[in-house]
Amino acid sequence: MPLTLDDMLTALDRADPDAPASFAGAHGATQGHWHVSRVTLARQDHVDCDGKGSADQEAVLELLDGPPGAPMPLSRLASILRQSRAALPDAGPAPLQVFHRSTRSVVDGLKGGAFQITPVHAACRPADRLGCCA
Repeated sequence: MPLTLDDMLTALDRADPDAPASFAGAHGATQGHWHVSRVTLARQDHVDCDGKGSADQEAVLELLDGPPGAPMPLSRLASILRQSRAALPDAGPAPLQVFHRSTRSVVDGLKGGAFQITPVHAACRPADRLGCCA
């Protein structure tokens, strides 16, 4: 199950604050210096192929690769995320996506200082719900 911003903060509380932070997935891992450009809280209204509407919110953590350098410690990432959480209270329980290298991913967990991420793919909600698009 993908993590929320609150889940990430809980994982960071349990981790070594001096460990280097990174994000790792199918695209590889962030290397050396990278930057959190922003955290966004987005409300989305949907109409699916079956004509039914829904709405949800998501938090998006945007990352940029920087020049080679020392990796960000987990404590710094935690500080940025706490400031974002304070400024955007509804972002805490919202599903979190990471936007890095033009790919959106969900965070699956923290392993040795590296947040494990999996790319998000398009899905048909009625098919997921009902097994068909009728």
